[in-house]
Amino acid sequence: MGKIYGNKVETVFAERALKKGWAVLRRGWPDFLLMREKGANAFEFIAVEVKGGGDCIRPDQAVMHAALQAMGIRVFIWTPNTKQLKKLQIDPSGTLQKFIQQETQDYAIVQLAELNRLRSE
Repeated sequence: MGKIYGNKVETVFAERALKKGWAVLRRGWPDFLLMREKGANAFEFIAVEVKGGGDCIRPDQAVMHAALQAMGIRVFIWTPNTKQLKKLQIDPSGTLQKFIQQETQDYAIVQLAELNRLRSE
């Protein structure tokens, strides 16, 4: 078994998804996903990252924010100092693609190590 994604069952699922070309995004989710009704069968979603004194956006959060924005979900940041939502401007130029490439490469390295271990037994 390679990289651990939660429990054993989740890891099996994640490994199968990776084999089919999906990136498995488990880190970097915003603190809140807000939803409100905009009419009959219509909803608005926004994502909010809450940051306190001196906190900054981590690389895994930037990747997730870029992915959400690519899906049309606006991402905001809120701090106790500003007490208002500030729209995040993330340059997704390659951020998500780089993450997917790294996850795929990490998975391939783990699988190769596992294969070599099995061969040596």
